[in-house]
Order: sequence, then C-alpha cells, then structure tokens
Amino acid sequence: MDDEHAYLVEEIGLSEDEAQARLQDSDLWLLEPELRYNLGVEEWEDAVGVLCVLDSLAEYHGGAVEQVIRDAQLRAEEALRRARERAENGH
Repeated sequence: MDDEHAYLVEEIGLSEDEAQARLQDSDLWLLEPELRYNLGVEEWEDAVGVLCVLDSLAEYHGGAVEQVIRDAQLRAEEALRRARERAENGH
C-alpha cells in the first residue's frame, strides 16, 4: 500500500476498494484523491454534456476561461472513455 492509499484508508476512512478507485485515474486530476469521486458512465456523460455547453459559451471570453473549460472538457471526455472501458470489462 503506497502513502496516498494508506492516507485515504487510515486518515480519511475510505474502504480499500474506494481508495483504490479514487487513485485509479490519478494521471487525469489535479484534485487531491479525497476530493475525487468514483463516478460511472452516466455521471461522466452528464459532465461532458455540461462542459460542451460551457465550452461554446467560453468561446466569447477566450483566453484563460476558454482554456480552463476546454481542459475540463477533455479530462471529462477521457474519464468517460475510461468509465465506459471499465463498464465493458465488468469493473
């Protein structure tokens, strides 16, 4: 068990499985693991849909606003892809 996993189990009080699930996509997130959720396909589909709308609105602002929204959209799309893959594999 690595330090992050141990922290989530011992300090935050997550189960072993939930701690592992929160650390599964660590390469996608800047958020600390205790602030992440183990979400399924439907939640990520909703997130991508909302971010698509925000992305179209952000085009009028340009710059940092557009970049942050687009970054979030791309992360959500990748999280959705991974959630679908896990669902197909029975995880």
